[in-house]
Amino acid sequence: MKVSFDEVKEVVEMLPISYYAKRQVPVFAEKRTKFGTSYYDSLTDEIHIDCSLIQKGLENISETSALEEKEVAVRSMVYHELSHAILTPMEDDYGSIEKTIKGCRITHDIFNIFEDERIETILKDFYIGVNFKKLLYDVCGGEIPSPKNTLEKFFNLVRFRCYKGTKWAKEVDEIIEKYKDININSLENDYWKVKDYIREISYLYHNFEKEEKKNPLSDNSEERENIKNSITGANVSKGFDKNNVSEKTAKGQGEGNGEGQGEGQGEGNGEGNGEGQGEGQGEGNGEGNGEGNGEGQGEGQGEGNGEGQGETPENHNDKGHGHGGHGGNGDGGKNLLEPILNKQYNKTHDDSLTQELNMVISSFNKKNNSGNGCTSYSGVFNPRNVARNDFRYFDKKVASRGNNPFGTFHLNLVIDHSGSFRALQDSANTLINSLLEVEKKNSNFTFDVILSGDGLTETIKPKCFIRADSGNSLGYYEILEVMGRHKKKNAYVYNIVLHDGGVYAYEGSSKNAFLAWDNANTTIIDTGDNKSALRKLTTARIIYSPYYDLVKTLGSQVADILRTAFR
Repeated sequence: MKVSFDEVKEVVEMLPISYYAKRQVPVFAEKRTKFGTSYYDSLTDEIHIDCSLIQKGLENISETSALEEKEVAVRSMVYHELSHAILTPMEDDYGSIEKTIKGCRITHDIFNIFEDERIETILKDFYIGVNFKKLLYDVCGGEIPSPKNTLEKFFNLVRFRCYKGTKWAKEVDEIIEKYKDININSLENDYWKVKDYIREISYLYHNFEKEEKKNPLSDNSEERENIKNSITGANVSKGFDKNNVSEKTAKGQGEGNGEGQGEGQGEGNGEGNGEGQGEGQGEGNGEGNGEGNGEGQGEGQGEGNGEGQGETPENHNDKGHGHGGHGGNGDGGKNLLEPILNKQYNKTHDDSLTQELNMVISSFNKKNNSGNGCTSYSGVFNPRNVARNDFRYFDKKVASRGNNPFGTFHLNLVIDHSGSFRALQDSANTLINSLLEVEKKNSNFTFDVILSGDGLTETIKPKCFIRADSGNSLGYYEILEVMGRHKKKNAYVYNIVLHDGGVYAYEGSSKNAFLAWDNANTTIIDTGDNKSALRKLTTARIIYSPYYDLVKTLGSQVADILRTAFR
């Protein structure tokens, strides 16, 4: 099946990512991404889909004249690539995952065979109107390949679960279960777990290869025929009508033991006991059909063992069907996907923090909106007004701007991005994300992020996030030069400087770099590693904080300074 880039792009742009991620995440279709794979960039909060991989994957699928079937095939491949973007380890600050793959003496193809199966197993019941096994069968030319060598037997073992009665099939399931929750952006915390995952794939393959040479597995055509029938006998997706696969209106069904989540009010009744309704939870066993007939508002949860069905509303606020949810992922009653998506897409987003910061400036805007916050009798008594017939003897007083004579405020955040700051990188980026949202809504507020590592690096919004991968050395004159570009006319300007370790002077420079920050409009947050240099400052405010409280201290200082500037 041949599809053009434009056809793939059209499907990508229709993806309801906001439904799955619970918020808007930009998705970009590219002819070929810079990494040659689909990926999610947490620093820019963007998903990039490599369309060339989708086009190549569809080549072996037979041509069809039915546009609907073509759309299903393209959409399924898009979701496969999206799954890679959500879950597949790619690289981290310690080095490329590719190096580990080569170090374990396996090819990228072997790793990719297993990783394809892992992501599709985890997400097999998550997407609406998608059957990954049917897609795999079609991509293989409408058959389960007859293996000619060890690699092809390994492919059939992992991807189609051939050789069901052997220890190898059991090992495949055990590895997937053990490493189901690793993803590209968990490498900071799961670095060794990712390495172990790749090593276990290597052990599995090499042991399989070794035993294959001694006792070759026979090609069981009967088993392959049974697997084929189980795949082709199913509809486009379990429980789905092939002719009703619209993302917005299709019924969704999920099998497994897990927690079903739904948007809308719905009752889980059927061949089991269970009820899940908005803002509530219910438990049930058996087959629970969670078809909602409520207003379609709020979130409902229902735990159950068996199958959970529901209908996704085209508009969550419309009357009609609530979403009964996905039946889970067989992980003992826990919904695996939500924490993964939160870890992936929402790890640097905090709505409560954004709201808190926004309220500080919003109250200022209301107070200074042409004096609307004042009553006719507020302000200062003016004796001249005694002669007025309307008894308005008080002149309106202009709302106070506190220490801010301009009414506008500019904040400069100078934040450490040395390697030692890695553990605090996400929480610092969460604060930056909130400030970006606040800035969009308030014309009186602006801010810049300057990265402090081996020198100062100026950033351009919205890509002003921290990647902790630098050193820690500064020069006095460089600070004066860079910060001179971040002064704003007719605005109250304040600097907050944060360092988590010792700052070294440039080679040949004897001047204390911190003296460049010594002014009344600067707060320096430090772990205490620079005490000897900071003691020489006389004007700037200095706060010492333990390492793991640095970003918490930074956040409280930002809020306090905003309150001072906008009171």
